[in-house]
Amino acid sequence: MSKNDETYSKHRYEINIVECAYEVVQRMKAVKKRPKNQISVEEYAFQLREAIQAYKWSIDFDSSASEVVRKRACVISPTHPSFDFWLALHLSVEDADEIPMLLDAYFNGEFEEIDNFLGHVQYFVLKIMKARVHFDIEAQKKEVINWVREKRAVLKKSEADKNPQININIEQLNFIKNETSIDIQIFNQLTILLQHLNFEQFNEFVNIYQEKTKAEPDENEVENDDQLNIKEPSTVRIPLTLEYPKVLDYFMQLKKHKNNGHIKKKDIENLVKANFEFRGIKPSGKKKHLDVDIEKQILNQYVFTFYSKHDYSYYGNKAKIYCQFMIDNFLLFKHDNLTTLRKNFSRKSSGPYPFS
Repeated sequence: MSKNDETYSKHRYEINIVECAYEVVQRMKAVKKRPKNQISVEEYAFQLREAIQAYKWSIDFDSSASEVVRKRACVISPTHPSFDFWLALHLSVEDADEIPMLLDAYFNGEFEEIDNFLGHVQYFVLKIMKARVHFDIEAQKKEVINWVREKRAVLKKSEADKNPQININIEQLNFIKNETSIDIQIFNQLTILLQHLNFEQFNEFVNIYQEKTKAEPDENEVENDDQLNIKEPSTVRIPLTLEYPKVLDYFMQLKKHKNNGHIKKKDIENLVKANFEFRGIKPSGKKKHLDVDIEKQILNQYVFTFYSKHDYSYYGNKAKIYCQFMIDNFLLFKHDNLTTLRKNFSRKSSGPYPFS
């Protein structure tokens, strides 16, 4: 069978995040009267688009692969950190009478074994459904709640029959139960402000994905590692759990270096705000190439040190994203090859290192 004859298929209960996102947006669009203070359809579509891109980074998505391979890659594994989020959205658009069988399939490990799946559904998935879905899902929520109750009852009876001591980590469950913020760490890492597309562009992205046409590479991804860096600065903002003042202090070292008195504080502020995403701070700034007067390999080590010793976030292609950060923001790297830069990213400078 030739590549052109390959067909894409998945199990009825598996979740393709692109198809899921498209269906959720369509359901939201169909709502005739929405509360005035509710997030707009357009902004919600932006967030889902960003979540899709973050997922692709996390699995090292190959944009040059065949259409079938790319579609299959978007079928999320039950062990992926963002699975709870996508399961919540998928349950919200699933036929209510199918939900118990779908949850049973994951509970029984038909796709992959999941640790404490029941706890995830009860304490995370339901919360996400209630807070992140903006159309009527009462029937779906009822089915999920009933399924959890039934499973809890069965497990309780089973445990009582075996041992009167319930073998559950109560401290862990209480911590999860008391976690009231839906902006959990997993979702925060997903909401990278990648690109402000309008709603029509979002739909076009999904429709192109679904059509059986010749696959085109994503315009925001490097199609081949042998390509040079993106011609225009990437719109990717790097998600951080660090606070803005700490990041600003780190990069202010560039201005304080003896050779860089020409760099202004506002240049460093723009560098940080245009390239990193902080919780509670609205993204701003535009990427510009700073003229830093230090040895190139020292600047490389400076960025690598921040990447490896300060930003503890984990996701696929993280090193590449930081290499693109250097290409986008420093004249010394403007014309560098992304692949070559990535291979040498961890190499230290031979001379004295002036930064802490």
